[in-house]
Amino acid sequence: MRKILASAFIILFCLFLALPVFAQPFSEQITDYRVKIQIEKNSSIKVKENIEYYFPEAKHGIYRYLPYNYEDKQNKRYLNLDYEFLGILMDNQPIEYQKSKKEGNWLLKIGDPGKTVTGSHLYTINYEVQYTLNYFSDHDELYWNVTGSDWEVAIKQVEAEVVLPENIATEVLQTQCYTSSSYCQCATTKDKTKITFKSNSPITVVVGWPKGITEEVKKPYHRLLPFIHYRVESAWFLLFPLIFLIYFVWFFLKKGRDPRGRGTIAPEFEIPDDLPPAEMGTVLDEVASNREVTATLIDLAVKGYLEIKDLGEKGFFKKRDFLFKRTDKDETELKEYEKKILKAIFLDTKEIKLSDLKTKHNSEISESLDEAEKNMYETAFSNGWFTAMPTKIRTSYFGCGCGLGIFALVILILSAAMNKFSMILGLDFVIIGLVVAAFAWFMPQKTKKGVLIKERILGFKMYMEKAEIYRSQWQEKENILEKFLSYAILFGVTGQWLKALKNIGLPVEKTFENATFYTGAYAFSDLSSSLDSLGTNVNAAMGSVSSSAASGGSGFSGGGFGGGFGGGGGGSW
Repeated sequence: MRKILASAFIILFCLFLALPVFAQPFSEQITDYRVKIQIEKNSSIKVKENIEYYFPEAKHGIYRYLPYNYEDKQNKRYLNLDYEFLGILMDNQPIEYQKSKKEGNWLLKIGDPGKTVTGSHLYTINYEVQYTLNYFSDHDELYWNVTGSDWEVAIKQVEAEVVLPENIATEVLQTQCYTSSSYCQCATTKDKTKITFKSNSPITVVVGWPKGITEEVKKPYHRLLPFIHYRVESAWFLLFPLIFLIYFVWFFLKKGRDPRGRGTIAPEFEIPDDLPPAEMGTVLDEVASNREVTATLIDLAVKGYLEIKDLGEKGFFKKRDFLFKRTDKDETELKEYEKKILKAIFLDTKEIKLSDLKTKHNSEISESLDEAEKNMYETAFSNGWFTAMPTKIRTSYFGCGCGLGIFALVILILSAAMNKFSMILGLDFVIIGLVVAAFAWFMPQKTKKGVLIKERILGFKMYMEKAEIYRSQWQEKENILEKFLSYAILFGVTGQWLKALKNIGLPVEKTFENATFYTGAYAFSDLSSSLDSLGTNVNAAMGSVSSSAASGGSGFSGGGFGGGFGGGGGGSW
C-alpha cells in the first residue's frame, strides 16, 4: 500500500511540475517575438516579424504600427523611410489587413472585422525598407529597435536574427544589445553571416561591419521648413521684404550691434581677471555650449575635483576612451554651473568611462547640462557683459520670426480659395519671418564692459596661439600646464600650444608624469593627440546626451533602448 501511495505522490508531483508547460498564459501577451533582418548589399533591409500573440478573450486580431518619419534633432531635418509591405500572414495563411498612415507611422490593422479569434496565433509581417543603415568613416551599421517600445501588452521572449550580405570575420563585427530594463539580459551569438540576439524583454540591437560591404546610399533628408515653389511673372513681390530687410539692418545697428571698444587687440600675458574658461568662452562668442563644458571639466580636474585617466585606443576601430574618477574634494567653493557639470558627469557614481557616459542616464545628464549652460548665461549677464540675457533675446526674436511664418502659412492655405495677391502676401511674410529668425542669433548685445573684456580675451588667445613669439613670458611662469591647459582646450589650440612649449624648452612630458589629475600618456606625440582626443570626445559625448538619440546617430556611441530606426508598437482590436 505504501508503494502505491508513494508512486501516486510521485506521479502527481511530476504532473504539477509539468503544468507550466501545458498551461496557457492567463493575460493577453506576446509569448514569442522573433524577427529576422536580412541586410542587402544595396543597403535596403528585409524584415520578417513572427509575433506569437495570445488572446484570452475574443478579439478580431492585432494592430502593428511602424514609424516611417524620423527627426534628426541635431540638424533639424526629417527623414521619411520607404516601406514596401510584402505580405502578412496569420498561422501561415494570408490574412485580411488594412494599412494607413497616422502621425508619422504606418498603421497595420490585421484581422477580419467579421470574425474573432482566441488563444495563441502566429502573425507574420514581411516588409522591405530603405534608408535605415547609418554610415561612418570607419564602419557601417544597423541600429534597429526590434520590438518597439509602445506595445500595449507584455512581451515574454524576443529573438532577433541579423543576416549580413556576405561572410565577415567575427572579430571585426561590432554588436550591441540594449534591453528595456537593466534587470533583463541579452545573449548574443555571431558567426560570419549571422548575429542572433535573445532576451526576455524588448530589445534594440546594433550591428557594425567594415566599410565596403554595403553600398552607401544618401538619405533623402528634408528640412522642417519646406521650400515653396511658386512662379510669378515678376519679382515685384520682393519689394516689401527688401524694404523690411533694410529697416531690420538699421534696427540691428541700433539694438544689436556692440558698442565700440579700444579698437585694438594687444597680447594679454595673464588670464584676464582670472576668468574661468566657461565665462571666458560665453562672452567670447555669446554662446554657452559643449566647448565651455569640456574646458570647465579639465579646469575642475586641474583643481582636484576629479582625475582623468587615458585608457588608450581599444577595439577594432581604435576608439580612444577615458576614465573619469571623482575625488572627495568638497564642492562648496564651486560656482553653480561647475557643480551642475560634475553632477552631469558622475550622478550616482564615483567613476565612469567616457564611452559609458554616452549611454547612461541620458535625460538626467541632459537636464544638468542645460542647467549648467543656463547658469553660464546668467553669470555673464550678472557680470555686466550683456544688456540682457542672450538666450531671452534670441528666443524672443526667433519666436517673432516663427509667428510671422505661421501667419504666412495661414495666408498660403487660405490663398487656395482666394486670389494671386494673397499668395504673394503669404510669400512676403515667409521671407520676413526668415529675416527676423536669422537675425535672432546676432541680436544679443554686449555692454561697453563686455566689449572691453572680450578684447582682452582675444589678446589672451593671441598669446596662447603664438606662444613661441612670447618665449620669455612663458619661461617666467610656473605651473604653466596646469594653469593654462583648460584655456588651450577652450581655444582649440592644445596640440599647437604644447608643441610651442616643448620648442621653448619647457619640460612638458615630465610635468604630465608628475600630474595627479591626468595619467596615461607621457610621450609627447601621444600626449598631444591624447589631449586633442579628450577634448573632441567629451564634446561629442556632451552633444550626444544633450538631445535624444537621432535616427542617423551611431548605436555604439550614445545609443540605448528605443533608439535607432524601427520601433513602434501595437496591441489588439
